[in-house]
Amino acid sequence: MKNPILKSYILKRLDAIDQGLSDFANENKPEFLHRLRVDIKKIKAVYSFADKVYKEKYNASNLKTLFHDAGEIRQIQVSIELLRTKSTPPKGLIFKLKKNEQVLIHQFIKKYPRYIKTLKKFRTNVHFPERLPDKKDIRKFLLNERAKANQEIKIMSRTRLHRYRIRMKKIMYLFNLLPERMQRSLDIDHLSIDRLQAKMGKWHDLHSAIELIAQEQALKVNQPYLNKLKQEELKQFNAMFKFLSRKRIE
Repeated sequence: MKNPILKSYILKRLDAIDQGLSDFANENKPEFLHRLRVDIKKIKAVYSFADKVYKEKYNASNLKTLFHDAGEIRQIQVSIELLRTKSTPPKGLIFKLKKNEQVLIHQFIKKYPRYIKTLKKFRTNVHFPERLPDKKDIRKFLLNERAKANQEIKIMSRTRLHRYRIRMKKIMYLFNLLPERMQRSLDIDHLSIDRLQAKMGKWHDLHSAIELIAQEQALKVNQPYLNKLKQEELKQFNAMFKFLSRKRIE
């Protein structure tokens, strides 16, 4: 199938990242960083796919610093949003996290020219064969990723569950960029995966918030509150593994 779909897709993602950086520099809305990180994840998924199916080295590591820096801010933002939904939210902790967020945002915006330079350089090196791989090769890749994901959850651990989530996201990012006719022929239950991603996302946000909060030394006096969050996280974690063991995504 002759179609420069991968190159076009990556260039659109880079345009979106570029715009997201500009928007965030002008208006520090959390959704700009969220979309930026999702676009980088999509690029990484495509590069991982191309590396395997074209037997050529594709590397998206140049975007690692931008992804990490945006992730530090995003983790704080998600934690603040989550804490505000709880009963009797810890105002002192939220205030401290907001201060940390503002420091990181200031540092992030100062690096704006460096990020733009990185994106420009990355763009010049985007190259893929014009033809998509055969359908059987695409299907084989997706099936291998799904098999690797299922291997992750044979051991009950938060690290394994997180890696499972990443692999399933990769499957969906790749599936969604394919032509609709090819999507139908691949017979991937994307609706089930989407529902599962939503469940795992709620658990992951809570788990990440707990990790961030636990790093704050001032929280020693708020240990009962942290313990309550940990109990909630454990409940979600156990429920997720029980669900996955009962119904694997086919």
